[in-house]
Amino acid sequence: MELGDDADLTTAGEFRPRARGQGAAVAIGVIIGGLGVLGAILILALSDDIVYAPLVGAAAIAVWTAGATGGIAALVPGWTLAAWVIAPPRSTLEIATRDEFVRWAASLVVGVTVAGVGIAMRKGHSRAADAVDRAERSRVRVLGLQSLSASLSAALTPEEVARALVDGVPAAIGARGGALGLVEGDDLVIIGPSGSASQTLQPGSRMSLTTRAPITAAARAGAPAWAQRRREFVSRFPEGAALAPY
Repeated sequence: MELGDDADLTTAGEFRPRARGQGAAVAIGVIIGGLGVLGAILILALSDDIVYAPLVGAAAIAVWTAGATGGIAALVPGWTLAAWVIAPPRSTLEIATRDEFVRWAASLVVGVTVAGVGIAMRKGHSRAADAVDRAERSRVRVLGLQSLSASLSAALTPEEVARALVDGVPAAIGARGGALGLVEGDDLVIIGPSGSASQTLQPGSRMSLTTRAPITAAARAGAPAWAQRRREFVSRFPEGAALAPY
C-alpha cells in the first residue's frame, strides 16, 4: 500500500510564509534594501536630516517577504550603501564624526533586532501552519474511520464488506488505494470488489507470494507493509509499482 496525501485535506499553505529559493531571496532582499536607502535619500533631500528608519523598515519587509536570507541581503548592502551615500562626508565608507557613526551603528543594531524578531515570527508562523495541517489530517482520518465503521455495519454480503474495506481503509489511513487478497498455496489471489475507484489491483488476478509488492509482503510477514513516496515504492516494491503506476 502506498501512502499519499489525503484527497480531501484542507492544506495549511495559506497560513504558511512563502518559501523562496536562495537566489530569489537574495535578489528580493537587495532590491528592498535598495528601496530603503532610496527612501532615506529622499528624506535627506526634503529635510536635510539623516534618517535611517526606511532601512529598518526595509529589513523587516525583506524578512517577511523572503525569509532570513532576504533580511541579510537587505541589511548588509543597505547599511553599507547608506554609509556611502547618506552619512557624511559621503562617497566614501568613512563616517566623518563619532556622533554620526553612533547614529549609523545604532540604526544597524535596531535593523538587526527587527530582522531577528521577524525571523522568529516567521518561524512561529510556519510552526502554527504545521500544527493546523496535522490537526486537519487527524480530523479527516477520524471522519474516514467513522465512515468505514458505518459502511461495515451496513454491509450484509461478503461483496459489500470487501467494497467497504477497499473504499474505506485507504481513505482512513491516507493511502491512494487498496486491494484484498487471499493466500492460496504459494500465490495470492486478488478478490473483489469489481469497479471500485479505490481498487488498485484487478480482481481475480494472481501473483506469487515472492512478488515484490506491498500486498504480498504483508501476506508473507503477517504485518503491514507500505511506502510513503513513489521513489520508495519503486525501490522497495518494483513489481508492485509496475502494477500500480500512480
